[in-house]
Amino acid sequence: MRELTIFKDDGAEQVIGASLVAGTYYAEFTPEDSERCRVNGFHWIWDATVAATVTVEGTNIPSISAYAAASSGWDPQTATVPTIAGGSAGNDLQTLTNTGAGRLRTKLVVTTGGVLRVYENHKH
Repeated sequence: MRELTIFKDDGAEQVIGASLVAGTYYAEFTPEDSERCRVNGFHWIWDATVAATVTVEGTNIPSISAYAAASSGWDPQTATVPTIAGGSAGNDLQTLTNTGAGRLRTKLVVTTGGVLRVYENHKH
């Protein structure tokens, strides 16, 4: 299990635990042995100030960046994701199984700034 680094859509790495301003961010999860990885888990944790839309996207293209536009080869994955409406702190843990994607990322469209952290875990 590890905390993921969050990147702004321009590629700027964000300080882990720092407050995010309104904008689009990505956190990539690439298991070191993805061809055998069958269960992937994302855990989002947020403070009371942040509001954001969360999605999960996947790709098998090794050459595109974690923060590239979806049209470059990132594809939305069927996943239950949290609704982060602001006003109360919270967390959400979701499991994705057998996605077929060698790389996964969570896309965070922040509309009201605050602290939002992303953790991952995987099992073979």
